[in-house]
Amino acid sequence: HHDQPYYPIDGDQLLSLWFPVDPVPLDATLLFVRGSHRHGYYAPRKFETQRNYDGSDELPTMPAIADAPHEHELLGWQLQPGDCVLFSGKTLHGAVGNASERRSRRVLTTRWMGDDARFAPRRWEISPPYTG
Repeated sequence: HHDQPYYPIDGDQLLSLWFPVDPVPLDATLLFVRGSHRHGYYAPRKFETQRNYDGSDELPTMPAIADAPHEHELLGWQLQPGDCVLFSGKTLHGAVGNASERRSRRVLTTRWMGDDARFAPRRWEISPPYTG
């Protein structure tokens, strides 16, 4: 997924910071599709159902990166507490679930907006919901 379609924000200066609290080995790290911030928006998807949000049908469906990882240049890093990864809200990214019973993968994620960020109503549900 990429973050920006989930929020009611347009602009090029929406950034996500991903701070691990626990060590994150390469096999459990967040992966990024190199250059994907230049591809435009894809329809946001519900994480629990993998279905596109209602009302987002004017956007293309997210490509199935996990089904053809060899078709994309994926970037990821082993991380330690105190490291952080900074990326555009338009960058495609994701990670496998943490199935380990002995290793946690706790992270703090924050969003930052620059001068060009503007409120942008969406036709679909946004996350978190905004009612005001």
